[in-house]
Amino acid sequence: MKKINCSRHFPREGVYERSGIHFDFDCLTPGAAVHFTMDGSQPTAESPVYHRDDGLVLLPDIPAQRGRSVSTQVQIKAFAVADGCEPSETVTFHYEVRHRATDQYISEFLRPLSDDAPALLRISDYDDESMYLLVGTERALLIDAGLDRNGDLPGYVRSIIGDKPCDVVITHCHIDHYGQAWNLKDAGFPIYMNHADIELGKKLFGDDLSFTLPLAKGQTFDLGNTVLKTFTIPGHTAAGTVLVDEKNGDAFTGDAIGSPVNSMPGALLLHLGNPEGVVDRVLPAYVQFLRKEGKYLQHIHTGHNNNVIDASALLPVMEKMLQNAVDLGDAARKPTLRPLSDGLTSSPHVIYEGNFRMAMDWNSANVDKLFSPGLTAENMSLLADLYAETGMLEPEFDPNVTEYTWHPADANDMLALRPMSTRCAAVTVNGIPVSSGEAFGSSDAYTIEVIAPDGTTKTVYRIQRVDT
Repeated sequence: MKKINCSRHFPREGVYERSGIHFDFDCLTPGAAVHFTMDGSQPTAESPVYHRDDGLVLLPDIPAQRGRSVSTQVQIKAFAVADGCEPSETVTFHYEVRHRATDQYISEFLRPLSDDAPALLRISDYDDESMYLLVGTERALLIDAGLDRNGDLPGYVRSIIGDKPCDVVITHCHIDHYGQAWNLKDAGFPIYMNHADIELGKKLFGDDLSFTLPLAKGQTFDLGNTVLKTFTIPGHTAAGTVLVDEKNGDAFTGDAIGSPVNSMPGALLLHLGNPEGVVDRVLPAYVQFLRKEGKYLQHIHTGHNNNVIDASALLPVMEKMLQNAVDLGDAARKPTLRPLSDGLTSSPHVIYEGNFRMAMDWNSANVDKLFSPGLTAENMSLLADLYAETGMLEPEFDPNVTEYTWHPADANDMLALRPMSTRCAAVTVNGIPVSSGEAFGSSDAYTIEVIAPDGTTKTVYRIQRVDT
């Protein structure tokens, strides 16, 4: 009789300095039932049964405390049974979940200061939220402000930068990214945030961050030896901010692209749940960001990861995940890995690409709705991008805006486009079929027709060329 092996699991045994560690059994025997305990006791046929479709198991831990560190030892025991098979041996997994004191910060130097690059530090709070401190030759920049409200983040930062001027950027209005905003304000730090997120903070957490300075569209931060540009990628929130240092290949993304952490599924960290969190809004913003900045990016610094992630591994995976969701619609949905019982999501569905057990080349997102009202994978007749390498398109391209004026930089300037769905029945410019990314020009006016996969639904975009 075949014996069941239920020894495969996620994550690997060890010590973790973060809350929210999720455990996953991976029994390869079809139809096997895994009985388990989490208190070190011997499991029996009466013990709870693990069902992966219910989401991963959340490991218990002791809440963090102010002034002292705490830790929790967790011992999981399990065995599997299946019809026609011998029960498996009981397997045991050991974990330790540690919490630093809530008012404690630690930092890691990722790069020293040089003439060409700012010093770069990752600062972590008790829940292992990641903040980033860049120290240039003239100014410093702190990205995000952690979860805790009781610590002294301003003092910690000053102990590193001295009296150098320092701006603060909050990437989005979630409580684990702005905890120290009031302390920073009281200490005289200028704090910037995209104010399109303010109502979200009020609604979810009862916090009013209107005292922050509004982050202007395309605002830059000059540190002396480098300049950081800001970009907006909606989805996780209405106005997630990403900062890019083109010179040094760094992108600081908050939660706008997710944080593939190999101690929890990424869906824990990229939740597309707000009104802008639908793939037909997220994909265009993302592909436009990659078109503008992708050639510069080497290192991705996320809001919940102690690793610097290779941009070439992560960014294409997220693009593929979003593209598959647009192209496949409901067929792209899978059962969530994020337990609905943890109170952090109401969505039972996830989209994903790659294997979260492996390296950082994966991404996933909980989704409440895939598409804006009226849109489906079959009637998707929108462009994701319309652009020129030079010149100006007015207004700035939006998939739902159909009338434009184009001011080319010179007579040889060309336009290009990208359809939202790779399954479109046809995309034409002035009646001529055009492929995604194919340059076109030499006309005074353009009529772009996008026909959806259903073969009937269409969207018409019109562009008037104005040479100056």
